[in-house]
Amino acid sequence: MEIQFPVIIHGTIWSRLLLAAVLAAVAGCDRQGLDVEQQRKQTPVVSPANAEPLGPEVDIRVLLLQADRVKLTCPGSYTIWKVAGDKKLADLPGQSETTLTFAHGSWQLTDRQGTALFSAPAGAGDILEIRPGPNSLIAVGTEKTMTYRGRVRCILQGDSRIAVVNVLPIESYLDGVVGAEMWSHWQMEALCCQSIASRTYALYQIHRRQGRGHWDLRSTQNSQVYRGLTGENQRVAQAVRQTRSMVLACGPAGKEKIFPAYFSAICGGHTEDAQVVFKQDLEPLKGRKCPYCEKSAPDDYYRWPELELSKELVSRKLLERYSSLKDLKAIVDIEVVQKSEYGRVEKLSLTGSQGLKRTIAAEPFRLAITSAEKPLRSSWYRLKDGRSVWKFQNGRGFGHGVGMCQYGCEQMARQGSNCRTILQHYYPQAILVRAYSGYGAN
Repeated sequence: MEIQFPVIIHGTIWSRLLLAAVLAAVAGCDRQGLDVEQQRKQTPVVSPANAEPLGPEVDIRVLLLQADRVKLTCPGSYTIWKVAGDKKLADLPGQSETTLTFAHGSWQLTDRQGTALFSAPAGAGDILEIRPGPNSLIAVGTEKTMTYRGRVRCILQGDSRIAVVNVLPIESYLDGVVGAEMWSHWQMEALCCQSIASRTYALYQIHRRQGRGHWDLRSTQNSQVYRGLTGENQRVAQAVRQTRSMVLACGPAGKEKIFPAYFSAICGGHTEDAQVVFKQDLEPLKGRKCPYCEKSAPDDYYRWPELELSKELVSRKLLERYSSLKDLKAIVDIEVVQKSEYGRVEKLSLTGSQGLKRTIAAEPFRLAITSAEKPLRSSWYRLKDGRSVWKFQNGRGFGHGVGMCQYGCEQMARQGSNCRTILQHYYPQAILVRAYSGYGAN
């Protein structure tokens, strides 16, 4: 039995992805190097196959949190709607802080003093939508709150748990992503590259899900980091506007399709083939040499110091995370059994206390045992048995290594490469197309 890592970007776990909607590009796309402004004006519009055009923009659904109690702050007036039937339930004035819970078969919204502001009966799967008034915002959280644009959906899960989902236009979403995924003081061409990669990834998820489920992606590095207004600033907004609606696509001329434009922080000198990490055989996601990130990345991230993790801790974390490993009882030995063409660990063999063996792909292994205090930064390392500890030596890079290397992207921009050239390097044979119309307006 082998544990594979289905698909992840900085970590999102999905089942193996199938592109739900093929984006057909009009013929005659200009494949010559263009700067961002020229490309923005000249790239063709694409739309989902066998569907109506997307129109000026699309909404995205982002899971923010899941909790039993949710803090909500809306400084301006707002309304509460029941999504089923699009029925308005209440008009409320602005509130400094409220708490939403579900108990005894009803939604309960109370103010800081515990006074009831709103109550409505509900059943499993019921969805409330909180819609701020014009030009207003909403803050959401558990202990601390973050402020978001758009609408907020509260979805009942089980007896009391609430999933909170931000629904907003994709371009507004990107304003809160790019500055969270890349330093906003970096080169403008690098920020433009990040905008295009993040937009491509997000739109891919929208089409993949086709409205199924309650959200398209998460707000954490499991998908791509989204911080709402906290991630916004003028330079990020400029990059998002300058590349509005532009996405990456690949395939035969006139029949290009968008693809998941993965990216990671530091590739360590060579990006990885998506086939190794995500089991996706895509030409733009083949491994590429990257002589750039070594010049811009922190030394202890490009080549990180030896990491020691106790054998007991590694065993416990793996068994806790993956129920399919429970029959190993305790993991007493680990061996690297396969490496990728570029040097990263691809598969490991785990031996249990009773002699049973299992194999596990390198990325789920890494994500199971890593922590903020002792991070295993990548799957590029040499594993050594240190008696009571496992030693991870000669480590390189930070992240899964597939697609665009962010520090490499920044270094290319510093050296004068434009957005188009950088994207061509990290996503070979990909072209730029416009995913929806209205690209010239905000």
